[in-house]
Parts: sequence; C-alpha cells; structure tokens
Amino acid sequence: MTKLSIKEQDLLQRIDEKKDLRPLFFRKVKGLKWFNALYERGYFNPEKNPKPVKATEEGYVIIPNWPVLEYLVKTAPELSNRENIGYIKKYVDLLVGTTNHARVNNYNNYRTWWRFSEIISYIPSEAISLEDIEIVNYWLEDKSGSDLVAQEIGDRCIAVAVVENHYHVVDYVVNVQQDRVIRISSSIGIISLNELSVFIAGQSCSGEVKHLVPNISAAGL
Repeated sequence: MTKLSIKEQDLLQRIDEKKDLRPLFFRKVKGLKWFNALYERGYFNPEKNPKPVKATEEGYVIIPNWPVLEYLVKTAPELSNRENIGYIKKYVDLLVGTTNHARVNNYNNYRTWWRFSEIISYIPSEAISLEDIEIVNYWLEDKSGSDLVAQEIGDRCIAVAVVENHYHVVDYVVNVQQDRVIRISSSIGIISLNELSVFIAGQSCSGEVKHLVPNISAAGL
C-alpha cells in the first residue's frame, strides 16, 4: 500500500480546514493510495451523503452533489487490479452502508445512486452477495433518477455478471420489477451474441431471465 508523501498529507490538512476546496480536490485527485486517509477522516461516512434541500419555489427540492463521488468513480476501475483486492470490501461496505443509512432515515439522493450504479459494475461479482445487491432496489425506487440507475445497471453491471457467470446478480436485478426489467433489457445490447447465449442458457437463472429474450431480439441483436 503506497503511503502519502508529506506534501500530500499537507494537502489533506488544507482540505480538512477549507471546505470550499473539497469539490476541486475530489475532481483532481487520483489513485487508491488516498482512500484510507480519506476514509479515516470521515469523508465517506454514510451521513455525509447529502439529503434533498427545499428549493425557494414551493414543492421543489434541490438534490446536492456529494463531492467524494468524483473520486470514488475514478478509482473504482482500479479494483480489478490484483494488488488492490483489499479495497473491494471497503467499497462494498461503503455502498451498502450509505444506502442503508438513507433508507433508515427515509431520504434519497439520485445523484449518489447514479454514481453508485457506475461504481458497482467495477466490483467483482463474486464479492457481491444477494444481500448486498438488494441495495439496487432502493436506488431504483427513487423516481427522480431511476432511469439513470437502470441504464447503468443494464449496460454495465449485468453485462459483467453475465460474462463472469455470477447469475445471482443477474437474477436479482432483472427480477426487481417488471417495468424495470424492460428498461434494463432495452439497454443490454452491449452484450455480444456469445455472451447472450450464456446469459439465456444459464442453469441457475430463473424463467424471468429467459423472459428477456424477446425484448433483446426486438432491440436488434
């Protein structure tokens, strides 16, 4: 694990002291070497995920962005490197913990769920339990951004799970709700014909997975 230099530690100290510098910092910073230091400082704490804020116009809310998401999305692809295997559970725990905190406190942030749906596609499917993948249901329940989440899950997460033969992930996502199945299946065209045949033939998949066949065919595959 790469340690931060004195200069990098000084930069973190400045970020701790000056909140207005954090959005730029999280857009620019790269590499998992920063993860543990940021974690220890509480930047990934579930309660930091912003709640909707009432807008000046009655009946409307503003959904704030959580600046740390820029960093998390950028570093998620690094989880596929063998030397970074120790970070995988930390990412899973972060996604699950943040989602469960929001659920218990009865709020949503579609911006967070959308970026989480990007991140989860980079987490190896074998590291995601059925209990973990259930968080996708809560993301999809947020009407403000469910289309964004469904597209990410359909385009990336399902495709990766199919290739890796981790059908518990596929089975859960496509069975969440019928209307969501249709939306997800409509964006699954990135799967090759070879992968599609594996997808359809999977013995551990339910009949609902096979139900996707006409929808995929109709999409032009």
